[in-house]
Parts: sequence; C-alpha cells; structure tokens
Amino acid sequence: THPSHRRTSGSARAGALEQSILRLVSSRGLVPEVIADQLTARGPLPEAECRGIGAQAAHALSAMHARGLAHGNIRPSSIVFTPDGSLRLVDSNAATPAVTPSDDIVSIALLVVECATGVRIDPSARWPSPLQIGRAHV
Repeated sequence: THPSHRRTSGSARAGALEQSILRLVSSRGLVPEVIADQLTARGPLPEAECRGIGAQAAHALSAMHARGLAHGNIRPSSIVFTPDGSLRLVDSNAATPAVTPSDDIVSIALLVVECATGVRIDPSARWPSPLQIGRAHV
C-alpha cells in the first residue's frame, strides 16, 4: 500500500475509519489539514501550493492506478495533509466498479481549479469522461 493511501471499504465504515484516523492524529497533538477547511479559511491558495497539491495527489494516484484501482472521490474534503506536509488520500470509493483512473485524472484537474480559485465545484455535477470529450471532437 502506498503511504498516501488509507484503506477503506464501504462508505459508512470508510467515514468512521477516516474520522478515527483524524481523531487519533489530533489526539497526539498532530493536527491534519483538510484542504476543504483550508479553502474555507484562506480562500484561493497560492499557485505553488496548488501545483504541489496536484503533483502529490497525482503521485499517490499513480501508485493506486498501477495496482488496477481508482480512488473515485478526489475533492478538497478527501485530501489531508499531515503535520509533516505529506498528503493523504482519504474517503476512497475504490470499491465502485464504475470508477476509472480517467475519472481520477479529471478530478485532480478539478481539485486544482478549486484550490486556485477558492470556488467549490458542485460535487453532484456530472462531468463527461475524457472518452466522451474525445468523441465529441472527432
């Protein structure tokens, strides 16, 4: 398992597990930073920070994709930075068969847009897949 991944299965268990992890880390005096909270508190993030978030998320996802898995839930509330500055992916929907690595790549792009603009993208919005976009331009 890549150090940036947190194993979860089932949304209720996953949510409980993530909360337990965050409580454990916090109880040890280490306060993790959820990107969604940073966007609420600070608004748009500096360019270098946006690039770093995108690069670290892409690196973590490449390890997941190499194992034939996709995260399926990349968004500001599913990215946590530990006090040492390392990024953690949480709240995975990897058990959902319809999720593909292409979906994760589109989600990283949207994540970086959210970080750069401070504007939260509607999580219920349906985005076309890269394949659908490609077919539309042929």
